[in-house]
Amino acid sequence: MESNEKLLILNNLQLFDNQFQSVYNQYLLAIDSYRIDKNITGRKALEQLVKEFLEQDFETALEYKRRSQKAVTMFDDFYAENRTECSVHFRVLYLLVCLIAEADIDEESRVMYAKCIRGQLSEGEMAVIRYNCMTANGTKMQQFINQFNLLKHLPLMSIFEFRQWKSIIEKEELLSAIDTLFIALKKGMTNLNDLDDTRRNIHEVSTRYKIDYGFEENHRKFTLKVSQIKEHKKGGGVKRPLAEKAFDCLNEEQLTELFEAFLHEAFITGSFGIYNSKDCKVCPSKILKNDKDEFVFEIAVIKDKKLVLAERQVVPGT
Repeated sequence: MESNEKLLILNNLQLFDNQFQSVYNQYLLAIDSYRIDKNITGRKALEQLVKEFLEQDFETALEYKRRSQKAVTMFDDFYAENRTECSVHFRVLYLLVCLIAEADIDEESRVMYAKCIRGQLSEGEMAVIRYNCMTANGTKMQQFINQFNLLKHLPLMSIFEFRQWKSIIEKEELLSAIDTLFIALKKGMTNLNDLDDTRRNIHEVSTRYKIDYGFEENHRKFTLKVSQIKEHKKGGGVKRPLAEKAFDCLNEEQLTELFEAFLHEAFITGSFGIYNSKDCKVCPSKILKNDKDEFVFEIAVIKDKKLVLAERQVVPGT
């Protein structure tokens, strides 16, 4: 019986793999259909189109939710201009992840196939997938984005909602450093939320910047505290971390607003409001210390029920 069961599992996996390869090939063809001219086609064309889209003028003097709404409106125009390619691209990608989600395979294999898809997504592609999911056309895709964490490596500093800080920092290597930091923070926050206790994590960006974060009140409250040592000590032959250089480009108000935006994206917009929506609030920064030596601020995220950062943390009936 054990041998027959293993054989059945293997047969199901082989059958699924054939189906997966067939749809995956259709996905690659959909990507190849993007074209700017005879020399710029496929993924290269897609990335250039998205780059031009994300470099458009954008009004940054709006609160985060309204910035997102404005960005989606601009995406609608992008979609309309590239509808022939985008419509097929998004439909086939939806079919591909739906196939993985509903397949009769073991969970380990399901995760592996999902990671294969996630590994294929370019930065530009992740950006337009995100915005498409925020429209009526992409609603069904939202659950799979969350289930498989497909936008895990989305560079936040490239999207419209973070334009105001990108325009100040400018240098690509510094922006990339912040993106990497945000990905690490989101992972740490998610793993910490899996625990039942109230322990906190400390992320040392550099000797001058530290980020202390954790959950309170049965995980109905999250607090993130950032401390900045104002004086930069020269000498020693040690290069300053890029993230430190990036934060030094921002004044105190800009720095606090950047982390407010990050938490809004992490808890609300990033999961399309499915996990934490109207009852979740990102509170304005609270200045804990600001003298000639140090600047410290804290931001709280509160909700009536347990905060959620991943599908595995959703409690049935909540």
